[in-house]
Amino acid sequence: MIFTFILKKYLFSSFFIILSCIGLLIFNIYFYSPTLRIIVPNNYNGKVNLVLANVKDNILEVDKNGIGYINEWTFNSTYTKPKVYDKEGNDLSPKIKSFNNLIFWTNPSHCCIKNAVIKSLSFEILPKNKAENPYKFFEITKNINLNIIKVFPLKEKNTKHK
Repeated sequence: MIFTFILKKYLFSSFFIILSCIGLLIFNIYFYSPTLRIIVPNNYNGKVNLVLANVKDNILEVDKNGIGYINEWTFNSTYTKPKVYDKEGNDLSPKIKSFNNLIFWTNPSHCCIKNAVIKSLSFEILPKNKAENPYKFFEITKNINLNIIKVFPLKEKNTKHK
């Protein structure tokens, strides 16, 4: 009854186009976006940063600082929640915290290396029995491999007023 009312009110072709666009968007997000398998050190909690780097294959075994490296295709195509394991193979996926309810990854830019910024995708692994991680300051720029990272020019603010 509701379906026939909708068909009478709108043309079938318009309804079909809207449903097709929604379907293609969902298809793109879930089938085109890779689901990353990330390995962290045992008993690790804190922020995990996957830094955009000039690498052919992603380096998804993060170091003790929570830093891994991904290529540009992965950086631009990753939308889905990763699968996270420690080195012993324990699934840590229930302990990971997303950016918000709609978007899993944060996409920060970190400043400054040689007058340039680096980009990364990040999320957080919470400690046992915690809903929030206590704030810890960590400077990623001092702990990354400078030989493989991809840097972007620092955008300068225009200080002239008209």
